Amino acid sequence: MRPNAPVAFKAAPECRGTYGRLRSAAIAGTAVLLLNAPVAGLAGSPVSSSVLSPWRGGENPTFILDDIERRKVALTAHAGKVVLVHFFATWCEPCREELPALRRLVARSNPEHFAVIAVSIAEPEARVRAFIDSLSVNSPVNFPVLLDADRTTAKSWGVYALPTTFVLDRNLKPQLFVERDYDWDKFDATRAVTSGPILPGN
Repeated sequence: MRPNAPVAFKAAPECRGTYGRLRSAAIAGTAVLLLNAPVAGLAGSPVSSSVLSPWRGGENPTFILDDIERRKVALTAHAGKVVLVHFFATWCEPCREELPALRRLVARSNPEHFAVIAVSIAEPEARVRAFIDSLSVNSPVNFPVLLDADRTTAKSWGVYALPTTFVLDRNLKPQLFVERDYDWDKFDATRAVTSGPILPGN
């Protein structure tokens, strides 16, 4: 097992950052170290925070989840678009920085061809809603925020570290992923839509 193996946190505000170390389990009793549970599509060392890597883990299942307004949202509703699926938690500091960047990404993208979906993992609805409201004071969050309360979707997608993000093609098949934070201000959504989501240099 790698010394800095991913740790899955269950709404543990004591645990900050993208990856937990082994000592995090002692600090936060809700932290669960996943022994011998590799992330699908990941080989070798962890992905750099600045790199979107090709996904080789096959198709991920579609999902239907409630958003923070208790409306059902289906991934399949975005078929025909390039879709970015972002898994996060409110206690994750890199996630707090990424969500505003994702808002800016949506603002400069064509909604007919590109979409962002954020999925909160294992957190109470009220906490997520309050967090999103705090982000919306100056500018509303312009993408759906869904609730994966029991981590069923995260597990089925092989998500064991936060933040984790997938870029899906128009057939909703993963093409790229990053298992750490990423600078979405440099992501070229127009190029992803017109040339395909494999972006050399990202």
